[in-house]
Amino acid sequence: MKFLVILGLLVLTYSFIKEKEVYDLMGPSIDDFQAKFRNETRVLAFYSPVNKKIKEFLTHYSEAAKKFMNDKTPVRLGKIDITNPSNKEYVKKYNIQSTPSIIYFLEDSDELRVYKDGKTYDDYIEVFTSKTQYKRIDL
Repeated sequence: MKFLVILGLLVLTYSFIKEKEVYDLMGPSIDDFQAKFRNETRVLAFYSPVNKKIKEFLTHYSEAAKKFMNDKTPVRLGKIDITNPSNKEYVKKYNIQSTPSIIYFLEDSDELRVYKDGKTYDDYIEVFTSKTQYKRIDL
C-alpha cells in the first residue's frame, strides 16, 4: 500500500514538473504553480466539467496555451476543476462565483486580477500578450 502511495506522489510530481501547455491543478499544486512560475504571468481558469459550454472554452484556452509555449511567451495557464473537493479552498480563496472564471497574476506579482475579456483563442492571445512585459520581436 505504501508503494502505491509513493508511486502516486511520484507521478503527480513528474506531471507537474514536465512542461505542459495547460497545467491541470488541484489542491496544493496550485500554490506550487504560483511559486514555480512567479516570474511569469500566471493564468488560472476555474471550470466545472458539468457546464455544457466548457469543452469549447477549454479548446480555446488550450490552443492559446500552445501558442504561448511555442512562442516562448512567459505566460503559464492552469485549469482548476471546481467540483474536485481538494480545490474547494481555492474556489473560496479566489472568490469564484461562476464558471468558467479566469483570474491572473502578472510577473512577480501576487495581485489577483479578474479576466473580463472574451473567451476565444484570439482574445487570450491579445490580452495576455499585451499584459506581459514580454515583447516579441520578429526578425
